Parts: sequence; C-alpha cells; structure tokens
Amino acid sequence: ALADAKKNMITVKIEDGTLLIEGSRQITEDMESSIHKELGVGRDIDEINASAKVENGILTLTLPKKKKKKAKTIKIN
Repeated sequence: ALADAKKNMITVKIEDGTLLIEGSRQITEDMESSIHKELGVGRDIDEINASAKVENGILTLTLPKKKKKKAKTIKIN
C-alpha cells in the first residue's frame, strides 16, 4: 500500500503488546494512499531497543525480546 514510502511518511508505535503501523502518501493531486495495521506482538518486546528503518521502500522492524529477569533470593533474617 505504501510502496516507495519515505521514513517521514510512516509512524511505528508499540503500546501494550500491540504494534501499530500507520502511513500515507500522495499518489496524485487528489488521491492519497494510506495504511493502518495493528499486530499483536506480546508484552515481552523490549520497546526501548526496538528499531525501524525504511530502505528502498521496504520497512524493516527489529523487535528484540526483553531479557528474562532472574529470580531474586531474599535472605530471611
């Protein structure tokens, strides 16, 4: 839907385990193409280190998983 899109034409967000991709581009003076996609990605995505890039009209997302936290042993006094 957004072939040849530039990075300023696309918005990517991750919120509450949902990936949201939105974008639009002008095709002609009175015609616009837009996209709105929502994908469930789970809550184990590391939102801080997620990244996106557009190259040759192709959107590439990197969505690393959060590192698992080790259980902490609590000393009993």
